[in-house]
Amino acid sequence: MTKAVDMANLGSDTDQFAYTHPTGAGYEHLPAGAAAGQTLLRNAGNTAYEWADAATGVDQIINPTFSSPDSTFTTSGTYSKPASVADDDYMWVFMVSGGTGGGQDTSGSFYQSGGRGGNPLLLYGKASNFHNATYVVGAGGAAGVGTDNPGTVGGTSSITLHASQGGFSYTASANNFIYYIGGGSVIIGGTTLTGGFTGGNSFKMESIHTGWATVNTGSDYEQGGGEGGYSGEAHHSVFGGGGGGGSHASYGYFPTGSQSFLSGNGGNGSNTGAGAAGALHGGGGGAGRTSAGAGGSGSMRVYYV
Repeated sequence: MTKAVDMANLGSDTDQFAYTHPTGAGYEHLPAGAAAGQTLLRNAGNTAYEWADAATGVDQIINPTFSSPDSTFTTSGTYSKPASVADDDYMWVFMVSGGTGGGQDTSGSFYQSGGRGGNPLLLYGKASNFHNATYVVGAGGAAGVGTDNPGTVGGTSSITLHASQGGFSYTASANNFIYYIGGGSVIIGGTTLTGGFTGGNSFKMESIHTGWATVNTGSDYEQGGGEGGYSGEAHHSVFGGGGGGGSHASYGYFPTGSQSFLSGNGGNGSNTGAGAAGALHGGGGGAGRTSAGAGGSGSMRVYYV
């Protein structure tokens, strides 16, 4: 037999029949607003679930706009990522050594070369890999002084990761200067690379790259710092600094400093007057008779991608 309940007889306190949904583990609701292809993830604060785009494989390398760095450093120091950059955000570090100074020759015949451009170093990885790394920016080399004296080689740029990231060091070089830093995998040119602290990928420019050099258009291109002019035209560079102009009394006069696609141009040389300094980002100094040009300072450019 069933008996009807007279709510009036229960008095005014009917909250004993109200249902309260639990909020502990296993009782959380799915958030609204999901789009096709999204997956459910826990938020960064571990307080709720949220929808996010589903991963489609390993991360793709993102090339920076090299002409627009987010930060440029011309003195040595310790790198700290900005608070606005997340640990898992990717970034590029682009370093160049200081350019070599041009030589001076005050004798009757002129035999002095322009300075070689500084060598490059490129590293790609997550911001957390580079946080608290110490870096050295190579100074530009001094110009030669006196009768038939070459310029001083520029300082070498390098970076050393923090001990928590293995403490590994990387140095600017004419070859094998592009590195992927850190764990995980990325895709470069359709090939999956598994990150390691000792891995590197070489870049080779086997043929002359046309379309941007406006001087010495028949000159060679190098991937590292461009050779200074001496028995031939100064060499252009893709990543490193351009070579400075120079002259060789037996082979000819090659005063025009070369250009760099991504770093500093070389200074012009003169067998009658003063050689010009190389540009910032490792340009080689131009050779000169009355004085020679110093090499351009090295640098570290940072790009958040």
